[in-house]
Amino acid sequence: MTTLAARFGVAADNWLFYAKGGGGWVGVNNPTINHVNTGGSISVSNSNSNSGWLAGAGIEWGFAPNWTARLEYDFLGLSNKSFTVPSNSLFAPNDVISINNRDVQTLTVGVNYLFNWH
Repeated sequence: MTTLAARFGVAADNWLFYAKGGGGWVGVNNPTINHVNTGGSISVSNSNSNSGWLAGAGIEWGFAPNWTARLEYDFLGLSNKSFTVPSNSLFAPNDVISINNRDVQTLTVGVNYLFNWH
């Protein structure tokens, strides 16, 4: 998963409250689809990515000189995907398989050291 976003926030004392927005990409390599009733499966030789929008919010606290701690939530809304099974497949030939609600939610906790390169 790769994201690219901008942060906009308000600082108060040693605290930073921020929101962020941007985009993100999730790689998909050679997925396997399993048939629940028969136990059969099909592997797709495919390498692509799925993209979407990113929104998030966080809090960062400067607890010592050059040190901060943060808590951040991000939501990556990905687009739906469909796949048509090849007609020569023994497993569900010509069926269209749709994958919906592929969103990713993350909660990140971090500690940062800020270098002073004066």
